[in-house]
Amino acid sequence: PKAFSTIPMLPRESSGYPRPTRGPSTSTSLRRTRRAEPELSHCSIDGGLPDKLPRPWMGIDSEAVYGAIEEEGPVECTPTSPSKSPTSPSSPERSVAREQNAARQFLWTTMDSVMLRPCEVANSLPIPLAAVLTPFADSADFTSLPLSDIGSEEPLRCPRCRCYANPHFKWSAKESRKFTCNMCSHSLDVPQKFLDDMERNGQCADADTHPELVYGSVDFTARALLEPDLPGPFVPSVCFAIETSPNAIERGFSWAALEALEKVFQAPHSLERDVYLVTFDEAVTFYVPTSHGRFRAVVMPDMEEPFVPVSPESLGVHVADPEGKEMFLQLLSTLKDDVAERAADAPPGQLGQEAKIDPFHLADVQDVASSSVLRTGVQTLAALGGGDLVLFQATVPASAWGPDDSAPEDDDVLSPKTPISPKTPKTPMKSPIALKKRKRTFLEEMHRSCCRTGVAVSEVTATVDGDASRLHWLPWRTGGDVLHLPNFAATATPSISSQLQHWMQKMQGSAYNCVVKLRCSKGLSCRALLAPWPAAASSEDHSAFEVPRLSPDMSVTFSLVPEIEPDPDEDYVRARERKTFAVQAAILYTNCKGERLLRTHTRSLNVISSVRQVFNSINIGPLMAFLVKQAVMIALDPTQNAKLPRDVLLESCIQILTSYRRRCLDTNSVKKTLVTCRQLHLMPLYVLAARKLLYALMSYKDDKVQTEALQ
Repeated sequence: PKAFSTIPMLPRESSGYPRPTRGPSTSTSLRRTRRAEPELSHCSIDGGLPDKLPRPWMGIDSEAVYGAIEEEGPVECTPTSPSKSPTSPSSPERSVAREQNAARQFLWTTMDSVMLRPCEVANSLPIPLAAVLTPFADSADFTSLPLSDIGSEEPLRCPRCRCYANPHFKWSAKESRKFTCNMCSHSLDVPQKFLDDMERNGQCADADTHPELVYGSVDFTARALLEPDLPGPFVPSVCFAIETSPNAIERGFSWAALEALEKVFQAPHSLERDVYLVTFDEAVTFYVPTSHGRFRAVVMPDMEEPFVPVSPESLGVHVADPEGKEMFLQLLSTLKDDVAERAADAPPGQLGQEAKIDPFHLADVQDVASSSVLRTGVQTLAALGGGDLVLFQATVPASAWGPDDSAPEDDDVLSPKTPISPKTPKTPMKSPIALKKRKRTFLEEMHRSCCRTGVAVSEVTATVDGDASRLHWLPWRTGGDVLHLPNFAATATPSISSQLQHWMQKMQGSAYNCVVKLRCSKGLSCRALLAPWPAAASSEDHSAFEVPRLSPDMSVTFSLVPEIEPDPDEDYVRARERKTFAVQAAILYTNCKGERLLRTHTRSLNVISSVRQVFNSINIGPLMAFLVKQAVMIALDPTQNAKLPRDVLLESCIQILTSYRRRCLDTNSVKKTLVTCRQLHLMPLYVLAARKLLYALMSYKDDKVQTEALQ
């Protein structure tokens, strides 16, 4: 908006902690005078003039919101140095990721400041505090983040709170050879090798040897953190499993899947890994490359106890190699011709023609080897070091992905039966009565195997509405992708091809076998995790989880709570002792090159005592992301809140705007005007759009389709 109206503000004493009276300052006073707070501009969004209504900019790109990856900027001094600046990097150019705080692309909080005093005002503020984490926004194999090569040693971390070294570590004021942790204020010993590196650079952090003390986002070599049960460093692979049952061939689904894959690999692509193909109907067929540049088919007919009939290392074809790419394209062309010939001979219908009417979908209920191909595909990728399993399925198996003799997790938000709650599964309390251990379902066993081996499952389904809910449960839990085509036709090939091309770009930049932990400084705690999967059962505060894959466009949200303790006897000076909070996300992962790395994102939050500064530090992007995800969780579990999700969004917006009006404005001069700050002037528009979106998603008559859309 180009026009804003200036609104009178309340005095300073009405918006924060009451300041004690001070005498006139003199030149000999040792007390440093406080810098005056900046005047915040206010926006009138319904003052009767259409020109003053805020409108989003058209054509805005991500760089305008997050900053460019190759953006230039001055090299800042590390706070760990008592007096000197760090050694400058070899090049003056650096990205926005090379800051003391993690960039917005990676870790973005709803507020940059937290208010603790006065406690009555701080507790009444309706602004939620949350952190949106997108750990691989620049892709896992990109080199925008500095790398700290520590060899076989473990990264420097605090022994009390277990947070890793970051730019907000301070030299201890009592002991010169110790660091003070910014999370828990604990003094930790510094290794001698670390001290030697620091002394060579004048007791300051070096961006080349120890970038963790200079930049908020850093990658560490994690040789010392390798799990003993994980296989060696292998490059992830991709397996494409296509259904070739009579139903899939008659509907043209098998031919469309092969045609889409052929178009994707004929065009320029960024996938640089081994690829292998599997087809399945009543049995699973593996295609093994030979030394003559062709493939031989190996059939695995055992559906009760499936196994991989060949060595997994002999299945892959490197599509980045021109010869391997040509071999794979020739295989796709041969299979496509074979499928077209079988479709022409099929009596119910031909390729591209309408199938016969089946109102009860009896043709869809067949006994295909979908569970066998899922199990063998996961086993093969696990032997190769993890990767992606992409299933093309048009038939609902009669076995429904394995036996269904046990109930799924009761509080699993993406449960294949009834999505009830997004909370972490609770551990039953100790009781003298022995509790019977529940048997895991087939999907739960596959999810457990995928998490251990770093295998992500993606699905392209063309079943009828509602029948694919169980098929999509595993992709959501493993970080995969889903493309559902309930009204499939042979003309859907371009849509499948474009989706596959996008998926392959995500695969190349994804991280596998990820373990994520969010740590907060003293006085700040994690309350909930908003993600397609629950938090780890061992994490009581819902701050940790494990997932087979994290793609560049995948984010999770952590709800944070500051500890506000009333203490009326505490004087003003003591209340200001804590000046900052900090949050740090640590991600242990494997990149597409097979390297096991540790990535940390650290961000600090200021502690303030003014309501105006709180509203001035709001970030509308993560705030709306948190509110929309929270509303979706309520929609998936109506027992959490009796109100409708869209009404919860509206109430949050009204409470935030009302709090700003009551505490930061002179209400006598703005009686007939809706006034807000610049940070929130687009919030009513975003809330209106989110309400319409939730209304559209919840308007489906079929509960299964509605749940799938919300997920």
